Amino acid sequence: MKFRKWNRQTNDGGDLAYIKAARVRPKPSDRTVSNASYKVFFLDVETGRELNCWECLIVEFNGMKTILV
Repeated sequence: MKFRKWNRQTNDGGDLAYIKAARVRPKPSDRTVSNASYKVFFLDVETGRELNCWECLIVEFNGMKTILV
């Protein structure tokens, strides 16, 4: 999976992140995590880190380019 990073606190981002192997994890409620409905929550299998990214910033998944519609 490839996605663009974004930091809402600094309004900075654009760097491309590449996750070789990930496992989707349960999505929290919007009350717990701001705008959780628009994010993908996953576990980086190689590092064990729990991460998330905005759905609209995913540019490639399983080697296929994504298209925002």
